[in-house]
Amino acid sequence: MSKEDGSSVDDGRNQEGQRISKSSLYAEIEPHQWPIIYGPEYNIGFMGLEKLHPFDAGKWGKVYQYLKEAGLLQERSIVQPQEASSDDLMVVHPKSYISSLKWSMNVAKITEVPPVAFLPNMIVQSRVLRPFRFHTGGTVLAGKLAMERGWAINIGGGFHHCSADRGGI
Repeated sequence: MSKEDGSSVDDGRNQEGQRISKSSLYAEIEPHQWPIIYGPEYNIGFMGLEKLHPFDAGKWGKVYQYLKEAGLLQERSIVQPQEASSDDLMVVHPKSYISSLKWSMNVAKITEVPPVAFLPNMIVQSRVLRPFRFHTGGTVLAGKLAMERGWAINIGGGFHHCSADRGGI
């Protein structure tokens, strides 16, 4: 079977399999670690712009801090996620979608924070999209750990409005 671009479906699956096999997202964890994933990189903040969205862009850190202060977690027991690379993202998203994120206007629409459109994309990449890539890495790792240990929790993630060719929070 072939696709519109002339490549076969099998070629696409093979390329996807190669991307998955070379991903750093599927880390092994220590026996003393619980399958709970969190990293401080999850939290989004830049000059107060994060407050323009009704969603608390620092809630993941607050959840982690609460669990730690309540004695339910220890820093050494959690798992730090890796940042998803472009190859990791292209397992699900087409290259055209990944490329569209190089435009701050597109990211502003996705995040529903219009002022993001006026930021240089370098800042958008580091302060908005980089945290999301860590969330993605955490979600992938949580899936792997759930298969291995029977359960896992990614304190970040949950961007349920996303799909392969468009984003959303």
